[in-house]
Amino acid sequence: MNVEEAEAVAAQLLRDSSSPGGHEVAIDRRYIRERAWCFVFIWDSVEFLTTGDFLASVMGRPIVVPKDGGEPILLGTYKPLDDLLDDYEREHGIPPSVQHERSLLS
Repeated sequence: MNVEEAEAVAAQLLRDSSSPGGHEVAIDRRYIRERAWCFVFIWDSVEFLTTGDFLASVMGRPIVVPKDGGEPILLGTYKPLDDLLDDYEREHGIPPSVQHERSLLS
């Protein structure tokens, strides 16, 4: 699965989920992470993404989309994202991988 296909999976998950507080939400394309086995998408309210107003932020849970086409995973927000990903890899027997941040913005 490539990053565009993974983003479509994450976007569909957001559309299928109820929006926190009724806010319109979207993926923050500036902060897409990649590991050997997955892509990770950060999302928030459209208002926050366009204005930067922290009062409009919903601080959405990171969406992990496995490259093998497995079900997307919603991580928590209770510790740094890298730690959550490292924990998930350890718990599921996934070899540790190097992370790469990428932006889909031109």
